[in-house]
Amino acid sequence: MIRIFTMIPMVDDFRQRFTLGNDFVVVADSGQMNKNNVALLRKADYKYILGAHFKSGSTGIRQ
Repeated sequence: MIRIFTMIPMVDDFRQRFTLGNDFVVVADSGQMNKNNVALLRKADYKYILGAHFKSGSTGIRQ
């Protein structure tokens, strides 16, 4: 059985426990990111910063 982890329930709980409004940013590393989590963050209109692994000398980084 494959379990798919979504971080949205955790973010929602954190927001409620610490009475945060909409002025916060979710910061996550690449291990927590998948297409589903990114889509759910966007759908919930959360601001976010995602860590990612880049190959040394990548064209995208140089640009």
